[in-house]
Amino acid sequence: MKSQTELSHDHVTINIDNKLSKLPDAHQEPFIFKVFERYRKQNKRAYEPELLAIGPYNRSKTVLIQTMEEHKLRYLQLLLTRRGESSVKRYVEAIRGDEEKARRCYATVFGLDKDQFVELLVVDGLFIVELCRKFSDGNLVDKHDMIFKLNWIHHVLWRDMLLFENQIPFFVVEKLFKMTRSHEEESGDHDLVDLLLNYYCSIRKYYHYHTKSLGNNKWLLESVKHVKSQNLKHVLALIHLLTTSSFTEDPLNYNKIQDNKELKWEFIASITELHETGIKFKAKHDCCLFNVTFANGTLEIPLLTIEEKTEGLLRNMIAYEQCQDEKRPRVINDYTTLLYCLIKSSKDVGLLRKYGILNNLIGDDESASKVVSGLSGSVFVSHDGFCYKDVFNGVNEYYRQRRHIWAANLSRNYFNTPWAIISFIAAVVLLFLTFTQTLTAVIPFFGHSPPSS
Repeated sequence: MKSQTELSHDHVTINIDNKLSKLPDAHQEPFIFKVFERYRKQNKRAYEPELLAIGPYNRSKTVLIQTMEEHKLRYLQLLLTRRGESSVKRYVEAIRGDEEKARRCYATVFGLDKDQFVELLVVDGLFIVELCRKFSDGNLVDKHDMIFKLNWIHHVLWRDMLLFENQIPFFVVEKLFKMTRSHEEESGDHDLVDLLLNYYCSIRKYYHYHTKSLGNNKWLLESVKHVKSQNLKHVLALIHLLTTSSFTEDPLNYNKIQDNKELKWEFIASITELHETGIKFKAKHDCCLFNVTFANGTLEIPLLTIEEKTEGLLRNMIAYEQCQDEKRPRVINDYTTLLYCLIKSSKDVGLLRKYGILNNLIGDDESASKVVSGLSGSVFVSHDGFCYKDVFNGVNEYYRQRRHIWAANLSRNYFNTPWAIISFIAAVVLLFLTFTQTLTAVIPFFGHSPPSS
């Protein structure tokens, strides 16, 4: 039996004790994760930054990202000059006090010590604040700032800011924002959420470009009023909330999802198959993107625009949803499932375009079809809380009724052109006249009484 001295030098014991001492506090659940490797293999580029690395997960050494690191420091230097400060000491001390809390927000261990992590949070956090601040107030932009000389960079930067792994805790960014507020910002009603939203709307041309695809911007402005920054986890969480809130906060939708958790449902057929059954399709306007409905044989779907960044944005929002409380509806996940059911081929894309439901900005119909089919491997269907149970059940019930199939076949085969309709009417008239003529000839014969014997 080993002595106490021998046990104190047992390398296995020391190793396990060290690991136990480094375990994060179980009272705070992490909310910034690494992408599941299976999803990364499906489309690695969709989860990785092109220019801007935020947080500890993407500190790669590519030339472009290192160039952006210099811009971060330049923005910090300009901020200090503008505020008449000569050192970042005040900000470092403030964030150092939150270092442990911020570290516990990450689910995966990263190789940064306390000082390195604090430096990262200060530099990255102030860059986000200053980038959005400069975009809102052009007077703050330096004339030599290449970010504002090349407009395309903003699209890439915002795309990188919405990556699932490319996040830092929102409370860190908000603290730095409050510490650097100008007198005008303090006297006004604008906060960090307003700055981020303004940048988002401007870069995405939200109020113009998305009016048709996501509906009227009134719902977005209403959603902003109810956003509480202390409940936000990071920038991606903010945009996810603003994108889905009009659907989840609608009592009709939310209560329906909760009440129908035990309701059984099955996947629906593709657009082409549904079309052959006689189901009609209609584009929906002035509503949220996810507000798909089915009634009286008509499937109403809000306009969807498929562009270069569509797949990446959906993938990162799906990844975010899958790491959240299961009680919350997974709107993006379920909407993507809906799309995958409806779009199986280029023919399905063509039909959606025909009905004004899909706007394809990435090439031919086959390319758009591949975007949707590529997303299928990243979704996880929750049968208990699926957002479109009622829609799927309504469509399937209609689809299985044979009379609708017969009516659709009759319409497609015999009434598909004006000439076909005219020919059918002419045939009916001719048949009626022939029947009348025959009846006229037969009636006198049956009208005579038989001769008496």
